[in-house]
Amino acid sequence: YHIRYANSNESVWGARDTDEDLSSMRGVFAALLRASAILDLDAHMRPLWREFLANLAPLATSSDPDALRSADYRGTEVFARGRKPAVKTGGGILPDQNSLPMWFFDLCNLESQNTDTLRLANTTFDAYFPHSITPETPVTVLSKLAVAASILGRSEAVRYLIPNQIRAITPERNTAYRNGGVLANRMTLREGPQALDAERLGRAAQALHLALLQSSPAAPGEDATIRVFPAWPKDWDGRFTLLARGAFLVTSSMTNGAIDSVELVSNAGGPCRLRNPWGTVDVEIQRNAAPAETLNGPLLAFQTEKGQTIIVKPKKSTSTLRGPPGVKSPIS
Repeated sequence: YHIRYANSNESVWGARDTDEDLSSMRGVFAALLRASAILDLDAHMRPLWREFLANLAPLATSSDPDALRSADYRGTEVFARGRKPAVKTGGGILPDQNSLPMWFFDLCNLESQNTDTLRLANTTFDAYFPHSITPETPVTVLSKLAVAASILGRSEAVRYLIPNQIRAITPERNTAYRNGGVLANRMTLREGPQALDAERLGRAAQALHLALLQSSPAAPGEDATIRVFPAWPKDWDGRFTLLARGAFLVTSSMTNGAIDSVELVSNAGGPCRLRNPWGTVDVEIQRNAAPAETLNGPLLAFQTEKGQTIIVKPKKSTSTLRGPPGVKSPIS
């Protein structure tokens, strides 16, 4: 199944199999099937939805002969914005960095089992930075590249991209007040007078959340797995309390490169899947401050009750897992 005469963000018009549409369909239809099963509704529609999803056109890449790319493209294989024909193409072959649909809808993340998709996601991410990522790499207002770095666990990219987006180190519009630079309240007037802009702060906040905590499934519609500090530089000390999927309120801290413990408050009850922060070592589970059980392996799976507080700690010393001395994060 193909989609025609669709747009990709603002610069691709009337194209075929556009990245935003195919990515969202893959995420939404998988969620639809999961919701239908959970709620026991519309069972007669599930075969139709599965058939549609199974036969939906694959996402376009630069190796596709019909990809929206220049005829002389010789770069590595990357995601493309769609396929020909198109009324208008623009912005180059790479997905618009303000939308990056392949990184969303649970199509690719650290839990993904589809190695080809994960490889493409990483090579595409790298293609945005042909000269590497440095303390001077600018991140535009609406860019999701810092978010993508977190999703892919690219901590060395996170080190610069999140702070640089907050700082707006390269003002974007010389027609705006202070060239669109950051005001005392951290907002900008990029779009003009009386148009206070906090969009880049929202992007940076999302990237920060995902660098500290993720709760993504291996594929759309599957069970989520919680990861703590999945893209956090090891030499940054940090502590957070953030919400994860499944209504788990998660608190954790990292000191000198080592994760100290994980606390989960189960606001809804139900199963919890936690990627073992200490690799495969044995961990002890405390429920409402009382010792409960011991688990081991790379994935810790256990049931919870609504309102229960669970603390997960390694049974053995993690001194051998400590990294370099911690430093204060530049993000505050």
